[in-house]
Amino acid sequence: PRRPEWLAGGEVACFRLDGTSESRAREGERAHAEARQGRPVHLTGCPLLGKRVLSRWTFVYLSAAIDATSRTDSDKGGEKEGPPPTRKEEAGAEMGAGEGGSHAKRRAPLLSTDVTCSMDGRNRFFDLEVGKNVYGSHYHIREPESIPLEDVETFSEFASCAVKWREKHVQLNKVLMKRRVPSGTRVKDHLAAAMTPETMPDFCLSKTSSGAAEKERSEKSPCVARDLMNEVDWPWLFSFLRNQDLGSVRDVHLHCGTANSLHPCRYELCDTLITQVRGRTRFLLISPEHAFTGLYPYPVHHPYDRYSMVDFEADEDEIANLWPEFNAENVSGRECILEPGQALFVPECFFVHAQDLDAETVRLNLRVSRGRRLRSEAAVPLEVSRLLEERAAALASVREVHHWLSVVAHGEESDWIDTATVAGHRRIKFVEGVYEEVESNLGKGAVPAFLQRVVDRRLMPTPWLNKKAFREPQRGVGPLQAHLCRRDKILEADLSADADGDLREGEICFYPAGENLVCGYKKAAVTYCLQRPGAQPLGVFDLSAHGQNEIISTMALSRFGMVACGSYDGTVGLYTDAGSFKPYFLIPKMHRRSGVAQVMFSPCGGFLYTGGRKDGKIHCWEMRAGSGAKPLYSLARPQVKKTNQTIAFDIHPHGGHLYTGDGNSVCCFDLKQGKRLDTFQAASDAVNGVSLNPNWPMLATASGERKFGNQFDSSSDSDEGGPSPDARCLKLWSVSQQP
Repeated sequence: PRRPEWLAGGEVACFRLDGTSESRAREGERAHAEARQGRPVHLTGCPLLGKRVLSRWTFVYLSAAIDATSRTDSDKGGEKEGPPPTRKEEAGAEMGAGEGGSHAKRRAPLLSTDVTCSMDGRNRFFDLEVGKNVYGSHYHIREPESIPLEDVETFSEFASCAVKWREKHVQLNKVLMKRRVPSGTRVKDHLAAAMTPETMPDFCLSKTSSGAAEKERSEKSPCVARDLMNEVDWPWLFSFLRNQDLGSVRDVHLHCGTANSLHPCRYELCDTLITQVRGRTRFLLISPEHAFTGLYPYPVHHPYDRYSMVDFEADEDEIANLWPEFNAENVSGRECILEPGQALFVPECFFVHAQDLDAETVRLNLRVSRGRRLRSEAAVPLEVSRLLEERAAALASVREVHHWLSVVAHGEESDWIDTATVAGHRRIKFVEGVYEEVESNLGKGAVPAFLQRVVDRRLMPTPWLNKKAFREPQRGVGPLQAHLCRRDKILEADLSADADGDLREGEICFYPAGENLVCGYKKAAVTYCLQRPGAQPLGVFDLSAHGQNEIISTMALSRFGMVACGSYDGTVGLYTDAGSFKPYFLIPKMHRRSGVAQVMFSPCGGFLYTGGRKDGKIHCWEMRAGSGAKPLYSLARPQVKKTNQTIAFDIHPHGGHLYTGDGNSVCCFDLKQGKRLDTFQAASDAVNGVSLNPNWPMLATASGERKFGNQFDSSSDSDEGGPSPDARCLKLWSVSQQP
């Protein structure tokens, strides 16, 4: 078994339905009673599938049946019975349409989105949600472990890959039947209706095979739809679902796998009836009550949503480091091996860890709507956590979910919410909704303990998924290189040069979304589009008319698109957006000595912090103040005056603290009060760089400065002593998670 030995604490309750009529009735009643308690049930001798399906559904038979359906549909111009194509299928059809956008004469790629391949040889398959795996997103997975094979268009090609491939492995998941909602009907009411012949799911495959001109020949030809209609005991299924107060069948999935294929621990948001057609599969079922006591489910917005983070095959040290609560004391499951003709009822939110055991494994997964069935108590915490994560993301962003749920868990609402603002009112409503949702479902006073379990080692990026050596796709590299090589020529054509022809370059920075690049020059700013080839800029803007006559040494963009440009002449210009550079106001020469070295917006975008080289103060400016305003307050760092180094500062992602170097020390300031909180020595030389990790409570510091000895002193050439090992170094520090 591909799991820890201690994880299976017993077997799933098994009931035999193939005995005498009395024993079948007795065992059936016991099975129904067990399932009504929200527990899984293993049914042997289940009458759901007929002998024709169990004996004939091999890879060879399915190849003939499904590929024949594909040919029939292509002969009909691509119009086949069943539900309309999904957005993903439509996009694929448009891409493959060719000139004119027509694909009626092209063979329909029946399996182009149904076959996935395990790329790293581990023979594990994850159902990645492509819409959540956006490049640059909070949970982006650079190289998924399993990927779709769009070139495999027929079942025969899949079967050939399954037999011949050795280093890589494939699986197939295809929707055979799907419930369609009639127009004018509420989806919730339609799916909640009891299972009847009128609420049967529709076939996604044609009911007849191509080339069968005669009826007799058609009946003998392989046909999946006909087998499902004639060889599935639908009356028995209707009776089982009605007895459990469940609704109708949402869809029927065909799964085909190979020996030792692993489908890691995952839960579904609906009840599922799994029936084995061919081969054997080992199932490990874990109750949802263990979700936050050791299974660590992925966040809702993660591409591996509904999977457990825990790698059951990892070594003990890695498990102890990443998932310390995953042990025999906190997690336990039950196991069963499903053989042909047997069925397994899996209640909603139960974690399923499946391992195919034979070379040809075929099974059907019937997903069922809840109907009038009451929600399982064990599934309540998992469903509540999903709801709260969605609400927190809607309140701020996916990156802020961990922060706001942590704020509520620690009772720090008053420190983070300004009730006098519109945003503060929304946050108050969010906190009230969290308390109402948790206490109404889990009991009064359950909020702190529950939310702490929800955020513990979750709702953060998952770097262990990107440990493999992999080079990110260099998107826009060609256009960007052209921009950087030809910027001076572009400016010479679009700007009048100074008398000395000086067009020196300064700072560059990206838009918050990363789609454009802003470059600073002397008296000018230029924007480039990274999604468009060529060296032509989007815009060239003369900043001298706004009072900035030197090189733009530093720039920053706020979350609302406002641009701050610091110059060597000590001025800071504020512009409404990087697309037009419309002047907002100009901050006077507060950093006259050596110019502006750094500008940075607060995470909320309402404040701007500026600092200069050899300047002992960091000034805070309020964006609503307007031109000619004075700093809201200044943060003192007197040791900066004694070094020629540019001393950087950084702001905590949640906006509460600012860290900066001050001599050989690091200072921490409270930005709400404008006061210094703490100072600690970080090196024996000047600390010139500080950077806060946006996701983990870590601070990086860099130290070192260039020192000039007496050139007339021969002793200065000696390497005796040399710099201290603590002088020029990079260090990582642990900082408080509570800003």
